[in-house]
Amino acid sequence: MIEGEESVSVVVRKSEGAKSRFFLIKQPGGKPQPYTWFPPSGGVKPGETPEAACVREVKEETGLDVKVLKRIFTMPAEFKARFVHFYLADCVGGDVKLDPSEALSGGWFTVEEALGLDLVKGTRLLFEKYEKELVETVKMKGSTSPESR
Repeated sequence: MIEGEESVSVVVRKSEGAKSRFFLIKQPGGKPQPYTWFPPSGGVKPGETPEAACVREVKEETGLDVKVLKRIFTMPAEFKARFVHFYLADCVGGDVKLDPSEALSGGWFTVEEALGLDLVKGTRLLFEKYEKELVETVKMKGSTSPESR
């Protein structure tokens, strides 16, 4: 992640029948909070919108293509940026290809499975407090940007 004011953390969702699964990556050793799980994340570059940063970070770290649906919440960042915006995005393509400098491993988890992992604080808060919002079907026709800020 680059240092700056804002960062994003992108909860990538895919539906399997009535269940939603979310892609999480495990932080490698040598990083802040090593061996913990979190969504693909990173800094917002100068001149970049948070939504564009979401698409870029997910692609760089996982190889997945996403459609950003909406911002869920914002909190003070645990790492290099001042704030982190948590976004929900649907997986729309791509194959998982993890960047080994960013992820030790990764996988798709239900909310219940995710809560059994060693999650970073903001990610645990996201799954505990916003579970309903994450798993409900979000219908946004013709838009790739989240709800207005």
